[in-house]
Amino acid sequence: MSPHLDFSRQSLFTTVRWRVIILIIFCLGFLHYVVLAPELNMLEAGHNLVSATPTWAQIIEQVSWGKEFFSSNITEEGKPLVEVAGPSTELAEGYHGLDAPAVGSQDGSLLSSYPSETGTQDEYKIHSQYIAETTTPAIPQETTSGLTDSKHPAGMDDGYAAICISIKDQRHDLPEFLTHHYYHLGIRYFYIMDDGSEPPLSEMEDFGIPRSALTFTYQDRATRDPRMQMVFYDNCLQERGQLHHWIAFFDADEFLEVTSPNETFREILEGFEKHDDVGALGVNWRMHTSSGLLTRPDSARKAFTTCIYDDQENDGASSDNRHIKSIVRPSKTASHFNPHKFRLVDGAQTVGEDGDVVSTIAWRPITRSRLALHHYAVKSRAEYEEKVHRGNGMTDPKGQQFWDHVETMPHVDCPEMAAYDP
Repeated sequence: MSPHLDFSRQSLFTTVRWRVIILIIFCLGFLHYVVLAPELNMLEAGHNLVSATPTWAQIIEQVSWGKEFFSSNITEEGKPLVEVAGPSTELAEGYHGLDAPAVGSQDGSLLSSYPSETGTQDEYKIHSQYIAETTTPAIPQETTSGLTDSKHPAGMDDGYAAICISIKDQRHDLPEFLTHHYYHLGIRYFYIMDDGSEPPLSEMEDFGIPRSALTFTYQDRATRDPRMQMVFYDNCLQERGQLHHWIAFFDADEFLEVTSPNETFREILEGFEKHDDVGALGVNWRMHTSSGLLTRPDSARKAFTTCIYDDQENDGASSDNRHIKSIVRPSKTASHFNPHKFRLVDGAQTVGEDGDVVSTIAWRPITRSRLALHHYAVKSRAEYEEKVHRGNGMTDPKGQQFWDHVETMPHVDCPEMAAYDP
């Protein structure tokens, strides 16, 4: 055997040993960076996130409209005095296009069981759980009979006209609705159809008008009908219709205005009552936007002063203001048809303010020379999210799509309602 060492074998051994060492180092590094490091990084990130959270003052500094909007709503510590409502992930896509009404939509469209205005309809029964707190409303003691200008007409203490509304969990909205129609339209009889408010609206302490002007009907949530608004409307007609010449069927976000400078609300209705073939009066909407507000203002009438465009160049074809709501003569009315229009009897017709026949299910050419129905459809962002959360009387809640629809339409200034006090 040769006395010389076998260097080729030693070199091979050394090479294999270093390869093993390198492989072990690589595995340890992989274990550290892939398994252990993320947990440490997360702990560090959590600590940095708290310390890096900007203050309200810093946020507003970076928002183009922030300083102007919040100038009077920021404390010395940089905290907001009002809650800023951003887009909600809870907004459901519940809006149907108005120009092509979808089955089941509240906005002027037919329900699935209404093939035509003269066709059959579902029969709704009044549940035994209804609680009418006042069977016949007393004539309110407080009136404005001494005020006879166009903004403060004499009160209709004889019950010539009344208002029926379906409402749920709108205790902050109800007083302004009541005071407006009491003092500026002369209404003295209000039928508040409470769709399961918690607590019931009848337990409110301040309505802004005499309590004697109000009659409440309460429906508990467990036994309500999916289309409770329609049940309520028929109940108003059947139980209260004989007490009044006219009943208006509005929502709590709809405010009627007499725009004629020479007529009162009563005088307008009396003019139509002379015509035996008139069974209902359809009043066009004037739909208001959010006016850029994020939180609830003190007064809807004074805060929301922008409206959607009428699109008169195209006969209102693209405007939701074509919609009407109805003021009906109970003696000429059989039942509801949809939230906007009613089935009439004896050949009676729904007409507009100019005496034109409304032959559609919810629309007429836009005119407001005598009457306008201001519809605060979205209000502030925070109020709209509340509206989406509580649903509506037709189990057809609005969603983000409706908000976008109203907010992206062409807008015009409409400050006229801000002139009304109280």
